[in-house]
Amino acid sequence: MSARLCFSCLLFFASFAASAQYNYAEGLQKALFFYEAQRSGKMPPGNRVHWRGDSHLQDGRDAGIDLTGGWYDAGDTPKWNVTMSFAASTLAWSAVAYPEAYRRTGQTPHLLGSLKWVGDYFIKCVRFKTVDDLASYRVFVEVGNSEEEHKSWAANEVMHLLQPKRPSFYADKDAPATSVVAGMAASQALSSIVFRQNGNARYADALLLNARKLYEFASKYQGNGQVKNAKGETVKHSDFFDGDKFQDQLCWAALWLHEAAKTTDAKAAAQYLEQAERLAASFAGRLNEAVYWYSGYELACYVRLSQLLPDNKLYRQRTEAALDRVEKTPRTPGGLAKLGYEWGSLRHVNNAAWLFFVYADGQPNGQDKEKYLAWAKSQLDYSLGGNPQNRSYLIGFQPPGKTVVNTPHHRTAYAPWAGWEHLNPEKPEYRQAARHTLYGGLVGGPDWKDAYKADASKAEQTEVALDFNAGITANLARMTAKTDTKPLANFPTAEKPDDEFFVEAAVDDTDDNAVEIKARLNNRSAWPARVTRNLAFRYYFQPEPGTRVTAKLLHGDGAVVSQPQPAAGGMQYVTVSFPNTPIFPGGLDPNNDWRPFYRREAVFRLESSGAWDNRNDWSFAGVAPEGKEPAKARRISVWEGKTRLAGQEPK
Repeated sequence: MSARLCFSCLLFFASFAASAQYNYAEGLQKALFFYEAQRSGKMPPGNRVHWRGDSHLQDGRDAGIDLTGGWYDAGDTPKWNVTMSFAASTLAWSAVAYPEAYRRTGQTPHLLGSLKWVGDYFIKCVRFKTVDDLASYRVFVEVGNSEEEHKSWAANEVMHLLQPKRPSFYADKDAPATSVVAGMAASQALSSIVFRQNGNARYADALLLNARKLYEFASKYQGNGQVKNAKGETVKHSDFFDGDKFQDQLCWAALWLHEAAKTTDAKAAAQYLEQAERLAASFAGRLNEAVYWYSGYELACYVRLSQLLPDNKLYRQRTEAALDRVEKTPRTPGGLAKLGYEWGSLRHVNNAAWLFFVYADGQPNGQDKEKYLAWAKSQLDYSLGGNPQNRSYLIGFQPPGKTVVNTPHHRTAYAPWAGWEHLNPEKPEYRQAARHTLYGGLVGGPDWKDAYKADASKAEQTEVALDFNAGITANLARMTAKTDTKPLANFPTAEKPDDEFFVEAAVDDTDDNAVEIKARLNNRSAWPARVTRNLAFRYYFQPEPGTRVTAKLLHGDGAVVSQPQPAAGGMQYVTVSFPNTPIFPGGLDPNNDWRPFYRREAVFRLESSGAWDNRNDWSFAGVAPEGKEPAKARRISVWEGKTRLAGQEPK
């Protein structure tokens, strides 16, 4: 790479630093928010994602341990440490490389919160009888059953009722899952560096100790493709492995253990670097097919080695040869590099762009540096709106003059209540847009003709994932560090909940002294989604003078109807309740004639001892006529215990 800086290069870098096509700091702010939306377990105080609640609080129960916490992998519910560690490593690396991006924009606390969320979880995942007896180690690497859990389309907060059996899987000396364990070690080592730099040496030490033990285990017991379930049975692991290829993950862990141990153990740090170099030599031939993702750290290792050992020309030559190959990758008509495969196209280019950025910034000015920076920026900017559709693929990030996606394949952000019915255009519940804005989530992206279908059922284009967001978050940090952009002052803004609880009602029958009402009590909660077990509604009416009204339940899914109670203005009301009945936005029950989980129906009769004209009753307003489908009746109020959740009450 030439050390001479031509006049045109000077102009390029001067204009690059002085202006910004996009508000990259806002993008960084929102990309970090995405990782908070992926949290599993008990939500922390100050949770910014107000539509997320506690979820999967029994994780690890099958193994008799606590495995709550961590991040959900994508738009579904499994927790995979292989993608979790890749994302956490990339976030931490971006903070090591560009700490000023986080400090200047006030995002450091949010970054540290995310890294600690994963760090705490990975510490939970390591179990042993004796800390120095590696043969006694069990390293939990996955929670959830993707095949079973994919059958349900519901928010994470209610999935435990739909899929109560949530298995956990671990690695041990006989089924070591080296790729995953080594990746966990790397992320813990990287996170320890960030916490130490931000003044939390105690937590940094805990992470570093965990990283060292994970690396020792992964180095001693090597193999991929199998893990054990809670019963100790050996089973095939999820398809996150590439045969026996794990040297790159081991190298990646050794490189960051070298960096993390510098301040505490110089001798060990030197040994880690020696091990990393030996491992790197073993996969040098794979650099020609390398990209950066959870199953491929080869090129990232060489980028890091070239930074640590700048005088080693071989590392630079091999790194730049691989970068040049990627830079020459054919592009779509709109400029998207055809890396990897079409499923999650933007994930591949943004993860690769991060390597381009972080490598080029460490090199002297020259044509190659300009080339690498231009390629990386072109792929990032394509994702943010610089494409033939003028569309931002980062949810909730809408530059002026651009459209933005909001149809992610993400159960909780989509906030369904009728399950897969929402994704079927032939069903009345069909809808495209999500109920929540999943700020900062990068969708999979367009195909190699720049075409994109905004349809949550098209997971290959609309799903979001931990690894999808890793590279673009790091890229946004880099661009924030190099441009004068600012985050939003009042982010996030609160969403206004739509109808979460309500009653739909219609006249079922009527005569001179009675009315029968068919009522459907709905729980379509999404701020956050939740299970109710003692939901009820009140129906207000005005009896004629001198008459007595009695109530009777004609039909109900576990319903109970009270006798009339007095209310203000001479009115009365009956309460129709569903005691100990779970009602939740969980779709349809395949084991009970596809009855909705999200509503319960009751038909009740109010009968007067004399003639009665009920048409002017308070709660009758909005009730659909006989023979019609039940309609939302706003004057039938919904209660949970002594709390009114929805509906109008008479004054």
